[in-house]
Amino acid sequence: MALTKHRELFAVIRKFNGIAIAISAAVSSLAYWSYQTEQTALLFAGLVFVALLLILLPLAVFAALTNYRQLKREQRQREQMEHYSNIIDKHVPIMETNLSGKIVRCNAALCQLSGYQTSELIGEDAAMIRHPSAVVVSFREMWKSISHTNKWTGEFHNQTKSGDDFWLKADVIPVYRDDGKLNGFLSIASDISDKKRLEQHSLLDCLTGLANRTQLETVLSAAHYQASRYHHPFSILLIDIDYFKSVNDSFGHLAGDQVLKALGQLLRQSTRTSDCAGRWGGEEFMIVCQDTDLPSAVAFADRLLNVISHFHFPHVGELTVSIGVAQYQGEGPLLDVIQAADVHLYRAKSQGRNQISSMCSVSSLALNESLSTNTRQSKQSLPL
Repeated sequence: MALTKHRELFAVIRKFNGIAIAISAAVSSLAYWSYQTEQTALLFAGLVFVALLLILLPLAVFAALTNYRQLKREQRQREQMEHYSNIIDKHVPIMETNLSGKIVRCNAALCQLSGYQTSELIGEDAAMIRHPSAVVVSFREMWKSISHTNKWTGEFHNQTKSGDDFWLKADVIPVYRDDGKLNGFLSIASDISDKKRLEQHSLLDCLTGLANRTQLETVLSAAHYQASRYHHPFSILLIDIDYFKSVNDSFGHLAGDQVLKALGQLLRQSTRTSDCAGRWGGEEFMIVCQDTDLPSAVAFADRLLNVISHFHFPHVGELTVSIGVAQYQGEGPLLDVIQAADVHLYRAKSQGRNQISSMCSVSSLALNESLSTNTRQSKQSLPL
């Protein structure tokens, strides 16, 4: 359509220009004749001026129209760019940090998700919005990926100003100065909070609302990786309700479910946000304590034991639990620390229940086999 209009305009201008040239030629001839017949110089100059005006006028009109259309096109492009920029600013979380991890720039989308104002984020460490339970991204790993592919892609588990969770999937790219030196990093992200909430829902135990076995195994694997690579200690508590079969036999399975729900609530209230409490199976529960050595884990288990023993469970009254505690020392497979906690759980039950048994996870196969033998003997002698 635009091309057709341009063709029509050019055709009109060509016709107009042709007429102007013809008139100009006629006027020039007349001027020459006038000059030859000794007419005044003023008349000659006037006629020449009219001829030039008739030639230049169409060209001036054409130039003006072309310039106007160019200005309109540039204006539309600026409006489109501004429109798309506003969309990105509102819906695509962007954050730029310097090499120290301080935020130097962020946009409206990130502020809306995090609940912070721009002035509250600029100059602060990017870790201020990281969730306490999030796995810390290693700068070395990020830079290794950026060095090979010029970007790092990953997920960030964050926390809003009010304490709610939100997740971002981000592409992190390097920012260089004019002299080519690295100046910082730019994170361009998308909000995947709804997707992660659905995933979390599928990783929860439907009865207690705690993490299910699948989620616990994922958390254990992440903790094992961190401990093996960066020597961050972690400990686990394996918790079993004493005489739970008697609860089901005496009060029914619905009452037993109420006990499991109540215990799940107690564990959730007593556990730090950086730790993970879940249902390991049946009446067994597990708590994975991040960055926690054995003495701290035992102290935590002792507090749990006290809270649970003084709690009045619905339909049942007071109940007790036995707890096995083990710490991963940074060597050996993940199964070692789980087996050690399991061994000490049944040691606690065999020694009278309502107590804690603990020991650091060991890599000695002989000692593990000895503990496993004792555990099998204890299980055979324990009433259900």
